[in-house]
Amino acid sequence: MKADRQRTEARKLVEKGSYVCKDGREVLKGLDWKRRVKELAMRSKGRCENILGAGMEDGVIRLYPCGKEAVHPHHVVLRSIARDDRMENLLAVCFDCHRKLDAQQRKQKGKYLKVGAV
Repeated sequence: MKADRQRTEARKLVEKGSYVCKDGREVLKGLDWKRRVKELAMRSKGRCENILGAGMEDGVIRLYPCGKEAVHPHHVVLRSIARDDRMENLLAVCFDCHRKLDAQQRKQKGKYLKVGAV
């Protein structure tokens, strides 16, 4: 995917390898990635954002995040499928949730790979 020069310049990315794709995805390297990880930590307030469950309380749907200390950024859509370092594609997660989410993604990716193989 080619870089969108105008969007890349507008984002004021500092690393030569960082860029914004024409479809809006962001590929961040070095200092730009470190800055994104800090933004993620601020958004999550240092807590794991993985949702463990949901329930109805007083007619309102409540989501129950893990809440442990977040130590890793996790890509919702695998980096190997579509490298996208935008905040919308990232979750701050604890070690245990990261391990579980990665295992689930590998399992799903295997299903997608088998569909085309005959």
